[in-house]
Amino acid sequence: MKRGRIEVAGDILLKAKENRRVAPSRITAMVGVSYKFLSTLISNGLIETEQLHGKAKTLKVTEKGHQFLNSYLVCIKLFPAEEAVE
Repeated sequence: MKRGRIEVAGDILLKAKENRRVAPSRITAMVGVSYKFLSTLISNGLIETEQLHGKAKTLKVTEKGHQFLNSYLVCIKLFPAEEAVE
């Protein structure tokens, strides 16, 4: 089943929250999306890049991103993926 933008956004936010010291390119690889998708999340204020030491960057979930993620997780619990709609 193909994931929509909301599912992809939720997956990225969840991985960024769980992996605070992982590079943005690694997180997009874990989720299986293009690095370009991050610009949508950044421009909507859900996530921001944070400079570590040197050139290394990491992703930080914003307050708005945490609100989105919490709502997304509630929806996942209410509507499990295995229940197909026909």
